[in-house]
Formats: sequence, structure tokens, C-alpha cells
Amino acid sequence: MLVELLRREKELNIKPDPFIDALMKLSVLKENKEDIVTDYVLKILGLDVCADTIVGNEMIRGISGGQKRRVTTGEMLVGPSNAFFMDNISNDLDNSTTFQIINSIRQSIHIFNKSALIFFQVSNMKDQRQYWVNEEQPYHYVSVNKFAEAFKSFRVGRSIQRELATPFNRSKSHPAALTRSKYGANMKELMKACFSREVILMKRSVSMYLFRAIQLEIIAIIAATVFAQAKKHHDTLEDGIFYLGALYFGLSSIMFAAQFELPQTIDKLPVFYKQRDLLFYPSWAFSLPVAILGIPLSLIDVVLWDAPTYFLIGFDPSGIRWLRHFLLLTAHAQMSYALFRCMGALSRDHVIANTAGSLAIICLLVFSGFTISRTNEFLGRSWKNVRNGTKEALGMSVLKARGLFTSPQWPWIGLFALIEYGKVQGVSQSKNTSEEKHTNRISETEVSKAQESGTSSSGIREANAVDRHEGRGMPLPFAPISLTFEDIRYSVTMPKSIELRKGVSGAFRPGVLTALMGISGAGKTTLLDGNITTSGYPNRQETFARVSGYCEQNDIHSPLVTVYESLLYSAWLRLPPTVHAKTTEVHVEGVMELVELTTLRDALIGFPNVTELSTDHRKRLTIAVELVAKPSIIFMDEPTTGTVRNMVDTGRTVVCTIHQPSNDIFESFDELILLTQGGEEIYVGLLGPGSCHLINYFQEQTTREKEEALGVKFADVYRASDLFRRNKALIRELSTPPPDSQKLHFPSKYSRSFFTQCIVCLWKQHKLYWRNTPYNAVRLLFGISQSILCGILFWGLGTKRTTEQGIFSGLGALYTTLLFLGFNSATAVQLVIVAERTIYYKERAARMYSALPYAMAQEFTIQTLNFFFPVAIEIPYTFATVFMNSVIVYPMIGYEWTSTKFFHYLFYQFFTVLSLIYYGMMVIGISPNLQVSFVISGALYTTWNLFTGFVIPQKRIAIWWRWFAWISPVSWGFNGLATSLYGDVKNKLDSGETVAEFIKDYFGFRHDLLWVVCLALIGSCVFFVPLFVASLKILNFQKR
Repeated sequence: MLVELLRREKELNIKPDPFIDALMKLSVLKENKEDIVTDYVLKILGLDVCADTIVGNEMIRGISGGQKRRVTTGEMLVGPSNAFFMDNISNDLDNSTTFQIINSIRQSIHIFNKSALIFFQVSNMKDQRQYWVNEEQPYHYVSVNKFAEAFKSFRVGRSIQRELATPFNRSKSHPAALTRSKYGANMKELMKACFSREVILMKRSVSMYLFRAIQLEIIAIIAATVFAQAKKHHDTLEDGIFYLGALYFGLSSIMFAAQFELPQTIDKLPVFYKQRDLLFYPSWAFSLPVAILGIPLSLIDVVLWDAPTYFLIGFDPSGIRWLRHFLLLTAHAQMSYALFRCMGALSRDHVIANTAGSLAIICLLVFSGFTISRTNEFLGRSWKNVRNGTKEALGMSVLKARGLFTSPQWPWIGLFALIEYGKVQGVSQSKNTSEEKHTNRISETEVSKAQESGTSSSGIREANAVDRHEGRGMPLPFAPISLTFEDIRYSVTMPKSIELRKGVSGAFRPGVLTALMGISGAGKTTLLDGNITTSGYPNRQETFARVSGYCEQNDIHSPLVTVYESLLYSAWLRLPPTVHAKTTEVHVEGVMELVELTTLRDALIGFPNVTELSTDHRKRLTIAVELVAKPSIIFMDEPTTGTVRNMVDTGRTVVCTIHQPSNDIFESFDELILLTQGGEEIYVGLLGPGSCHLINYFQEQTTREKEEALGVKFADVYRASDLFRRNKALIRELSTPPPDSQKLHFPSKYSRSFFTQCIVCLWKQHKLYWRNTPYNAVRLLFGISQSILCGILFWGLGTKRTTEQGIFSGLGALYTTLLFLGFNSATAVQLVIVAERTIYYKERAARMYSALPYAMAQEFTIQTLNFFFPVAIEIPYTFATVFMNSVIVYPMIGYEWTSTKFFHYLFYQFFTVLSLIYYGMMVIGISPNLQVSFVISGALYTTWNLFTGFVIPQKRIAIWWRWFAWISPVSWGFNGLATSLYGDVKNKLDSGETVAEFIKDYFGFRHDLLWVVCLALIGSCVFFVPLFVASLKILNFQKR
């Protein structure tokens, strides 16, 4: 193709642009093609200045909103596509940047002979009038449908229809016109690209992997020291059971260590679905690199575990036995990684995936997954000695006593099964290519209604903003405030130091609508985060937050409350207590009318780009949440609604960052602060009618190219102008407090009392949990499923009280149901808390409440759900779940059916699960994200599992480790359950001792100390609550 292009250029005597010519020639070189094209697209999109900056999310600040939009465009431009369809690519971009991007796309389209269809919304009901040229006829709005009908009847439209009606003659097209491959690169290149990306992601998470490895090694050392005293004991059946516990604990530890793959996989899925559907790569190219990179991770896990445990605990020293042990653990680790990845890919939801993963672990614990490695150990030389009175090896007796397989082929069968199981899970993950198709219900409904009436939805929104009555919807008074800032500087390091603001100064005044403009990355958003002075007094954030509103670029809202409830919640916490409740409701209704949300009063907010409110309505809600607090000054980061002018007319100080407004919207602003690249001012002043003041100042258009051509830096021109000196004088004037004025002061830190904060937070949390169907329904389903599964698996084991094996089986049923109901509940609540944490950071910054009421509401509401009575929010949900679990499991297993024993069973289950829920909340409070939280939780779950008293009796734990069992709520819970059910049973065992004596001698559990167990469980619930409160109050993981 390049040869043909060069031939035609020579024939037509065309001299191409040197830069484009060099680009095209370099791009055909195989080893440089991708890098050259990528660098070129970064350059034309203006992304070269932030090429090494992470994109970021709601918790971590990365590139700006406009730059994110350009990244989306660049993803498509760097590919091999010959046809581009782009929808509103100018959103969040300034005019200069948009022109530069469109011009660059135009050049590449012409050069490479590609096609592009770019959609822009250039006309709506409000600004269509300026294009009306027929002054002889009165203006009337022309709908989209009428435009479409007119175009079809126009000669151009008719010509296109005729052309489309004619079948295309393929013989006239070039053989290379249509691609013959599904993807833009061969399979090897796709695999290489996906593999490189996974390596980069792992490198950026290296601290988490290191933290996880250190945790696993610490747990291994703990296990080695706990089981070390059994090294020389291979004489009795009890010794064999002790070693079984050590093997089981090793397998479960490695499995829990792999659980962090669950949130990681789910977080990657949205990007994967998008890129898969755009044919970036096949599904296997995404999943295979993850599986390959999981192999060294699993090897590291096993090495970290085996190094301190195998020989220190005293497993069989044979080299062959150790090699089998190592291979089995490695296959088990790889299977665990594949299992959690598969669960994440199949469920695509954190709550559902966590529950499904817990059920899978239960099945693996109960069935063959944990019997394999045990067979390998007990057929070794260490267990060949024969018990007194028998002809059978001790190892064989141990295996038969626990109902395990005794064939020497089972280690190899198990190894093969684990490998195949991991392969099946990997295939399931790669073939899970179905994607939920989300619909934006409200926006689609509005669009359809608008089309039926011949009106665009955006036109309706703009038209409703016209001719608003001044002050409408704002009945509560407020104090006008002016604001000044001078010589603000701000720099970041990512990875090199970049100064976003360089000595920016300005003033914002009441009743004046100020626009803050600049190209993407000029520092408009960070400017609003700077230090300020208020009404002439040095600013204090504690008081300024009470009189200001900040509408962020990202619309952050609780998804499971309605529009009205969200506004009412903000008003209850931010309005002074002197405002009557009825007045508050009237005020909220007025604000909804002002921002045109009345028709959506009872609509759930929903999740962004998924359900319920559209993007425009979410932005309006963001503004309304701040307006109900009757702020004196409002900052709006890139607003997209037409209601801003109405707020200024009430006398408020309003500052907006804007990108690419229409001419009508732009001229609604009174003043402009214009920033250039690097955060420097090039104009600060009035716009005037028709922007006359701005035009008079700039006699020619200002672009970076113009500055370079003229050799002039407009920031220096502005600093040398009379306008700059007038602005400095205005700043000095407004920085002086007026006579008889007072500094902003409030008698209390928060608008409402502590009691009111608690009640309002509790009210909101109740709404959130009541409507959180995935969380509540899945937890309930898990509780029932686990109950039925355990009941079937352990059917009637509670009645077997004549042998030690029967007692162990009954206690194993207790142990399984307690651990997994508690651990699943603790993990599930973390998913709910982390979803609300960003909202909490926003509300706390607005001084809506302190950390304690919010945390107390979380702690209380997690155990309350309205099951039976509409107003009975005190019904503990945790109790309902445990009660349902107990009613199913207790009779199926066959425990002694008396009211006293059942009450004890219910009591210890409830408080153990409740303490684990509070523990889960505390862990997410001290963790920056779900991945770290899962790593920390997995380590504690594993350690608590070790010290429950079932894996290894507390009497056989080394004395220096027994204290850990005393601080474990799971240990106390198992103690209470085992002692209450078996601690007073006088039945004789086959060994001659009673059940009560066996429980006391083997486990060390005493029936007369159950009151201590009760106090310990209640104390553990109380212990985690203040830790959760402290984590919310002290820690802030939002890097913005």
C-alpha cells in the first residue's frame, strides 16, 4: 500500500508533509509500527503530557475528565480499524482541543483512506433560534424528526438513498478493502500484548503482593510453631488426627490466600467486556496470561508455606513424599486461583461472587479436595509402626478412622484431578463471554417521549430552564459571601513534578456568575481545591464547608435511595436546627423544582451508566444536594445543566469550570478566568454584552500554535496589563473585612446534634440495606443453601455419641457451619461498606456528620432489616439469618432437641457471626481497597481457623500461642457450641470415659465456664465497633 501511495505522489507531483511522510514510512517497519502510531495518536490528542499518568478512579486522582474522554477516542484511533463511529467526542473538551483532535482525525482519514462518522449535538431548543435566518417568518422550534424528514426529501438525501439502493459491485473494490481477519493482529501478538498488560498491572500492585507474601509466611511460621511439639509423636491415633489437622490447615491457608483474586477479577471485567466486544482480542487472550502468571504465584505460595512447616512439623522426611506433597500443594494453589477467577467471571458481582466462592469452599472442604494430600503423608515410613493388639500400620488406621482413601495411587489421582479441575475453571472463565446489557431506563423513556412529541430531550431540559422566576424554589435566607485567592501554586509528582497552577489570583463575588475555563489539564478542578479567604477573613475549612457547596466532576450518590430521600437527607443534616421540619420539606420540594427533578421525585438514583438516572439528571441531583444546604457560595466542576443562572439570580456566589459551552450558555456568565497550559492566567475579567470585553482584550484568537508563531506568551502579556493591576486592586479591596463585619463562626462543629445525626444516618442506612436486594437476598440464599448442604452432608451425626469418631463428626458439623456462615457474612459486609465509603468521604468533607454517628448507624443497621413490620427497624437481620440457619441445621444433624440446648446453640451462633460482621467492617475501614481487605481478612480467617480448637486442641497448642485462642471470637464461639451440646452429656464412649470427660480432657472445654464464653463473645462485638469508628475518623484513602 505504501509503494502504491509513493507511486501516486510521484505521478501527481505531490510533496507530503515531512512529519506525516516520516510517520507513514516508520509505521510500516514491523519493529516500530505500534510505538510510532501510539506516539502519534498521543501527540494529536494532546495526551503526550500525561502519557505516564494513571487514569485513576473515584478514590485515586489520575488524569482529568477531558483527558479520559480523549483516551477513549485514542483507544480506537491506534487500532487497525478503517471505519470510525464516534458519539459526542467533544464532551468535557474545550473548543481548541476539540478542533485539534478533529483536524488530526481528518488528516489521518485522508491519508490512510479511512472513513469516519462523528456525531455532535449542535442544536437544541434553546440555542436553535440563533440559526434562524428567515426573519420574515416567526421563529418556531424544528424537531429532530422534521429535520430528518426534510433531509430525506432534499436532493442530497435522495441521492444517498439512490446510492444505497444500488447493490455494491465488489469486483470494483481493491482486494485489500475488506479485512480477512477477525482481530487486528495475529494470535501471538495479541497474547504478547495481553501478557505485557498483566505484567504491568502486577508491577503496580507489587506492594499488595509483597504484603500478602509476608502475611502467608507469618501464618506458616505460626503454624509451624503451633504444631512443632508433635514432631516426635507418631504413636497413637490421636497423634494421627493431630497431623491431619496440620495438613488440613495448610490446604485451607493456601486456598484463603488465593481469595484476593476474586475482587481483582471482577474489577477487570468492565474493561474486558468493552475491549472484547470491540474485537481487541478473544476471551482466551485475556484469561490465559492471568493463568500463566498465576503459576509462579502459586509456586511462591507453596515455597513460603513448605519452607518453615514441612520438616519443622515433622512430616515424612522421604524425598519422594516431600516432592509429592509439594506438587499436590502447588496444584491445589493453582486450582484455588482458577476457582476464584472463575467465580468472579461467572458472577460479575462482588456480593454474588463472594457467596458463590464460600459455597465452593465448603464443598471443597467437605469432599475430596482435602483428602488427597493426607493419603500421601500417612502411607509414609513415619506411620508404618503397628498399634498394640493389631496387625495394621498406624497410618492406615488413621486414614480408616477418618473415612479416607487408603490406596497408594490416590496422591497421583488427586494431582491429576487438581490439574484438570484448574483447566476446566480456566476454560469456563475464558468462555464466559455473555455480558449483561444495561439499559438507561429513564433516559430512554424521556428520549422516546420527546421523539413522539417532536422535541429533543436536551431541548426540553434547556427550555425548562428559560424564564425562571428569580429566587424560585429557594425560600430560606442566606448570607452573601465574597471570596478571594492570590498567588495559588499547586504541583504534583507523577512520576515527574508537574506544576498545575502558577501564581493564580482572582475574586468571586455574590450575584456574579464566574466561568473558569482552560484546556484539559490546565488545573481548573484543582484550582477549586486551593486556599482561599472569605469576606476578608482568612479561610477556615471547618466553617467554610458549612456555607459552601461543591458539585464535583464525578457525581457521587448513594444508589439505593430516591431523589427526594437524597435531598431530604442532605437538608436534615446541613440545615440549622432552627429550621422546622415542614419548612425543610417545602425547601426540598422547591429545590427539586428549581433543578427540574420534580418528575423524578421517587426514582432511585441507581448506578452510573447502568440503571435509573441519566448522566444529566445525576448532575442536576449533585447540584440539588448542595442547594438544599442553602450555601452562600457554590463551586461547580463542569456542570451540564441550564439551571446555573437561576442560582446566581438568588444572590449567591457561583463559580463554574466549563469546557465547551454553547454561545448562549457562555454569554450567560458574567466573568471569566481563562487558564492556559500549565495553569497560568491569560485573562481574568468581565465578559460584557456579546463578550465584548473579552474580544477587545484579545484582538486575535489565542492558541498554543499562535503563541509559538508570534513568539509571545499570553500569560506574560496578561501580567503586564492594566487588567491584571485592576484585578489585584479588587483582590486587595475584597481581602479587607468590611466595617462591623464578623468572622464566620458557628457555635458547634456540625449543624445538627449528635443524636439527630445518629437518627438521620440510621434512617438512610435502613433505606440502603432494605433496598440492597443482591446483598440481602444473596446472604439469605447462602444461609439457607449452606444450612441444607451441611444438613445433608452431616445428617444424623449429632446422634452418634458412642465413639470418639462420632463426637468428632458432630463437632466437625458445628465447626463447618459456624466458620462459613461467619466468614461469608464478614466478607459480604465489606462489599457494602466499600461501596458507600466514597460517599461517606464526600459527606464528611461537607461537615454533614462526624464519624461516630455514621459508624453507629452502619453497625446497627447491618443487623436490622424490616421483615415483618413496616416500622420495626430494630428486628436484627443477623438474628433472623442465624435463626433460619439453626432451625434447618439443628434437627437435620440430630443434636439433642431441648429448648435449653437450642437456645445456647442460637446464642453462640448469633454473637459469633455478629462479631465477625463487625470485624469485617473494621477491616475494610483500615484497608484502601477490597483487594487489601481480602488479603488481611484471609490471613485472620486462616489464623482464627487454626485456633478454633478443632484443628488442634487448645491443650496441645504451645503455651506461648494459647493467648491467640483467647482473643479469637471463632474460638470462643466453637467453645460455647461444643460445650453446650456435649459438655454435660454423661453417655459412655467405647474408650470408657463419658462424652463430657472427653470434651474436657481432649479440648479443654468446661461446662461450668460457659458464662465466661458468653461475656467473651459479647465483648468481642463491643471491641470491633470503636475500631471501625476510629478507622473512619482517622483514615482517608481517597487520593484526590
